[in-house]
Amino acid sequence: MTFTPDEQALLVSIAEPSVMPGCVPMRPGETISVREAARIAGRSDETVRRWADKFGIGRQFRGEGWRAWKYSISAPALRMILDEDWPALESFRAGDRSSALVARFLQSAPEMREFVEDPDWRVRTG
Repeated sequence: MTFTPDEQALLVSIAEPSVMPGCVPMRPGETISVREAARIAGRSDETVRRWADKFGIGRQFRGEGWRAWKYSISAPALRMILDEDWPALESFRAGDRSSALVARFLQSAPEMREFVEDPDWRVRTG
């Protein structure tokens, strides 16, 4: 992804904890795993974890087993990052779920879940 100077400045401002609230609001059915998010984004698991920390699109929780800490990623927020829609991400992080800016991403969350659960996703993604 390439960013204009204005987008880079916005990225820096939304990554500042003093400017933006913590994690985006997440509801059941809108979350995906780090691995699923990495598949959708075409990036590594580590990159998705970095985005979760930097942009507040994920939540870390206590799991079971040898890898005790896991992430849950907001599918709508991930789509906002992939579409480089920074105003929508900023509004979503502020708690907005009803404006047209954010609503279109909330409607795409089930489609992202279906894509990840499709056993033929590798065929469609190359």
